[in-house]
Amino acid sequence: MKLNVDPESEAAVAVSLSQRIVLLRLDNDGSLHEIRSIDTDLHPVTLSGDVIALDDNVSQTLIYNWKTDERAHLDGVDDAQHGHCLQVVFTSSTILVVRTHSIGLYTAPPIPTRIATHSFGWVDGVSPTPTSILQSDNPWASELNSLVLYSLSSFFPILTGRVSSQRGALRCTNVILGSEPLPYGSAHTTAPWSH
Repeated sequence: MKLNVDPESEAAVAVSLSQRIVLLRLDNDGSLHEIRSIDTDLHPVTLSGDVIALDDNVSQTLIYNWKTDERAHLDGVDDAQHGHCLQVVFTSSTILVVRTHSIGLYTAPPIPTRIATHSFGWVDGVSPTPTSILQSDNPWASELNSLVLYSLSSFFPILTGRVSSQRGALRCTNVILGSEPLPYGSAHTTAPWSH
């Protein structure tokens, strides 16, 4: 299930069912109504306005406009070593695709073209915005884990900050980065529970 990042869009939520995705509208009284059904074995990654990013959890990523039925496959993601898609961020001119081992930057449809890629190694959790990306390290590493902040003001990402955990592995794949750049914004993860 993915919530729409655009509160003005007709589709409020995308729900993945067996071999299909259902787009639902949220009425003022709180009830949900189906507005579109998409037959596919792909899963929703991001719903932004009329555009939904779909992925097969291996290597295939599809950008689909559910109102116009236009679709575009992203090239250069067919190498399974880059892992499944964690998030997709849309800007007016680019698409940022975050995978378990890399990020890719693409031009916007109608014909998305890969501009650049960057590998982080193993990524446990990630929170991208159009200007920054926060990622947590490999959860299986024996050393202390860190939250690492990169600036996306230019591609390739520029390391701008690192915070190491004080009690070993972070063990939390959900990290959240506020929309304002640090130090004025915020980053959040849940600290490991100590006995």
